[in-house]
Amino acid sequence: MKIRRKNKGLAGLVIISTILFTGCGSEGLLETYQMESGGISFTNEYSSPSELGVGDIMYINFDDSGGALINFNSVSSNAKFTLVVGSASTGGKATSYQLSGDISTIVEKDVSAELPEDPDYTAEEVLSAWLRAAEYDLSVTEPAHSGNMTGTKAMMNFKAVSVGDVESFRVLSSLNSTTVYTLVDGRVRCVGDAITLYVDLQVNAADLNDDDIQSLCQIFNDVAEKEQSLFGEISDIDGDGRIAILLTPQINRLGSMGGGIITGYFWAGDLYPQSGSNPVSNEREIIYMMVPDPDGTYGTTIAKDFTLNNLLPAVFPHELQHAINYNQHVLVKGAPPEQNWLNEGISHLAEDLMGYGQENPSRYALYLANTEAAGLVTLRQPNLFERGAAYLFLRYLYEQSPSGDTFVKNLETSSAVGIDNLEQAFGGSNGFSQFHEMMARWTAALAMTNEGITQDSHYIYRDRVKDSETGHWKGVCLKCSADDGRGTILDGVDKIPHSGSQSTVIAASAAQFYNISSVPSQISIEGSSGGASFGVLIRQE
Repeated sequence: MKIRRKNKGLAGLVIISTILFTGCGSEGLLETYQMESGGISFTNEYSSPSELGVGDIMYINFDDSGGALINFNSVSSNAKFTLVVGSASTGGKATSYQLSGDISTIVEKDVSAELPEDPDYTAEEVLSAWLRAAEYDLSVTEPAHSGNMTGTKAMMNFKAVSVGDVESFRVLSSLNSTTVYTLVDGRVRCVGDAITLYVDLQVNAADLNDDDIQSLCQIFNDVAEKEQSLFGEISDIDGDGRIAILLTPQINRLGSMGGGIITGYFWAGDLYPQSGSNPVSNEREIIYMMVPDPDGTYGTTIAKDFTLNNLLPAVFPHELQHAINYNQHVLVKGAPPEQNWLNEGISHLAEDLMGYGQENPSRYALYLANTEAAGLVTLRQPNLFERGAAYLFLRYLYEQSPSGDTFVKNLETSSAVGIDNLEQAFGGSNGFSQFHEMMARWTAALAMTNEGITQDSHYIYRDRVKDSETGHWKGVCLKCSADDGRGTILDGVDKIPHSGSQSTVIAASAAQFYNISSVPSQISIEGSSGGASFGVLIRQE
């Protein structure tokens, strides 16, 4: 079923986009998204549909004007195909395509406004947009604390903490400002080797009892050690060797301001000195997280079991990745922060790799139903559809790399960002290294996984497995019950029936899938030039 997109937006989104790409240094940030336009090349094992057996694929080469012709001469009338038409452009401009039975030329035009409007942004996405944009400004305008930011004690007056200690924290109290805060008192409930867990004094034992807290403490400490070993270290500006975690209803209240839920956040402003321009800093590494709210006392009603089983175990590795990423890119390498689409995608991959990826299927189910409108490389804060796409894309590359762990470590510890970082981190594994071919191979895998037509590991995801420690699924299933605690049912990528002449608009770095059940004599594809078009034809039957 197609997800219906609402024809309305959330007030302030234009402002958010402006903040993301204006201000100090933003011109360079935008330039990193640009890509060579025009036709792209692939090495084809097959040059004609008549050569394809079931499970075989043929890459379709577009000329510089964005056109291609597929000739189905000598193809059995009983054959069935999947056709993927996509754009590998990363410049933010959509591409218009026309499929027909004869060669026709489409007038080049700016069609970006013709795409369906984005779905409403969630409160979490709005807050994330402000945080990531403000972090970019901080990275170029604010001095960091003195002392080595990673691995050694910073030159600060650190005071050791013990279970039972109470401290005050400045926590954001606005979705669209990083200077407005409220004071929260939190008590130390556990101290691990890698984390210190604080719980807001407002939280009652019915919502979080001692056993709940100790269970969470063990989960968070294990993830903190494992994730830093895989991805890289966080900073250590307060010199305690741990990351603080604050469970507070203030995060629930933030979510209710946007009519939804915010599960947690990391804010790099905490790594910089508290000042007039940065008044919210707690001058330590800290991740803020929501609490169960079964009675809706603080905002949106959230069941305790769902919070403890789904949300909190998943949000911690997600936000920890943001903390690691900022440290490695900005504080260690002196580079810009990672681009939003890739930063979020790595965080969703981190959830999976840490064994807590149970929230990912509900996101990529949205993407699979809207592939033509959900661009992978978005110039703004990615929505849930685009986050689902980024996770699927990175999970595919993780599996295609000879060492997936090396791939993610390379992504995290590089001074490059965006597409440059992606291509360098992947390093030409399995004979391909360019973004456009990554897109083509990935979309082929989306069309072929769980279809039973091939076991070629280059073009399908690995079978998902249950993590032996967490009991959650790891990896991707495109046709299954997600078993995610949400009741998500996955039915594969949405395919439009091909019939004669058709037109479509495809977002930058997105693709449309067609089901060809009646073989035509030929298909002509014409697209706007400069769309970095690609195509894949797959024999289904």
